[in-house]
Amino acid sequence: MKCDHCGHEIKQKEQHYCPECGSNLFAQHEQHSKKKTKRKRYYMMSTLFIVVITAFIVFFFIGKETFDPQAQIDAFKEAVQEENVGAALKMLTPSIDSLKIDEKNTAQFLAFLKENPDRLNVLVAQLEEQANALEKGKEINPNHQFATLNVVEKGKKWGAFTDYQFEVIPAFIRLSEWNNEVELDLYINNEKLETTPNQDEHHITYGPYMPGEYTIKGILERSFLKSEQKDKVELFQLDKNALEHKVNLEVSEISLHSTFLDEATLYVNDQKTDMIIKRGKQSIGPFPLGEDIPVHLEKELPWGIIKSEKAIITDGFINTRITRNSVITEDEREKVIGIINDVMLSYTDALNKRDVSVLHKNATDNLKKQVQEDIKFIKKEKPNYQGTLLQSQFNIPWEIIPEYNEDRKAYMFKLHAMFSYHEPKDKLWATFRDNEKRIYRRGQKMLVLFDEKEKQWMVDEVEKYHFFATDVDPVYKLN
Repeated sequence: MKCDHCGHEIKQKEQHYCPECGSNLFAQHEQHSKKKTKRKRYYMMSTLFIVVITAFIVFFFIGKETFDPQAQIDAFKEAVQEENVGAALKMLTPSIDSLKIDEKNTAQFLAFLKENPDRLNVLVAQLEEQANALEKGKEINPNHQFATLNVVEKGKKWGAFTDYQFEVIPAFIRLSEWNNEVELDLYINNEKLETTPNQDEHHITYGPYMPGEYTIKGILERSFLKSEQKDKVELFQLDKNALEHKVNLEVSEISLHSTFLDEATLYVNDQKTDMIIKRGKQSIGPFPLGEDIPVHLEKELPWGIIKSEKAIITDGFINTRITRNSVITEDEREKVIGIINDVMLSYTDALNKRDVSVLHKNATDNLKKQVQEDIKFIKKEKPNYQGTLLQSQFNIPWEIIPEYNEDRKAYMFKLHAMFSYHEPKDKLWATFRDNEKRIYRRGQKMLVLFDEKEKQWMVDEVEKYHFFATDVDPVYKLN
């Protein structure tokens, strides 16, 4: 090191005084350190000042760009195109406390604007007009409409910049004048609002709602039927705070004429209802008009479920006739005829053997008594009687309706049959005779009942009956 006073080169580091001039080397070192520190502090303060000034300039320009109303409008347009719900939520503010802005209704609003660019252009033009007024220092003249947006000042951001947001002016939906004959479930955008009361007139206002498109439904729903009226409405730039909409699902009572049974259950769309339909004319419903609705009747009887033919309720045709149907189906008829033939074969066998015990199991006690009387008669009056049942021919009415007999506690009905016998010796009575061949035809009226305990058709009574069988009456060969 050198002495600052005389410039002498000092070789020993531990010396405190200059050997040449005697100056204090330690004091000289402290002076050097202080000067160096001052220079460092100066440079640091200068650098910090420059940084602060630069940051302030950047802060000013970024803030001005960020919170400029036109920049906000551009950001909103971008959020619409990208359907960026999160970004849009930060820009929107409700004009009334009852309007809750959330992700769901914001997403619907953005989707509406994206699908309807003309609506977006109208909205943007309105916001830009308000933004231009702000830039010129003028007061914003809000658009006094509903289901729209306005630019509003919302305090300060970053302590220096005015925060501009888009204030949502909502609208309401007022529903009215639905059909007072039924209770309808009301929906807006698949959200159930209420079930309308069955009264003369009903008006109610729902909302508030964000701008956008909404689906309004009135649904008539029962266990067997569902019908709805669905309409789309648009909430955008309205002159009034509520959109009026009529829900009027057309329904009417149906005049039904049944020739089925004494009473049966109504089925609609193959779904069972709680409506019991009696034979004759009556009004039922109400039913919605404008659509085809199939209806039929059913009744559960001991031997099975009986169905009527289907009828269609159509728009403009409200006098619906449900035609009668045989309560005994074709398959059931064949079963009954088979039982009658078996019983009558055993009847003939019992007469031939003079033994009532050989009667078929489907013969009632009442018929057994009748056969017992016939056996007594034969033993006394026709001791040589022997017969063979050859065939049967049935005259079956196109409609068989068994009636319930309170005394017998059973459903019963009658049908007619012509039985052909070969009786070579003594003969019994006959409606038609072929004496040469010894073949005799006897008309009989058969009383048949359904034994609910045994779940079987039973032959209860056979009596003489004169009638003429025709070619259309089915014939069954027995022997």
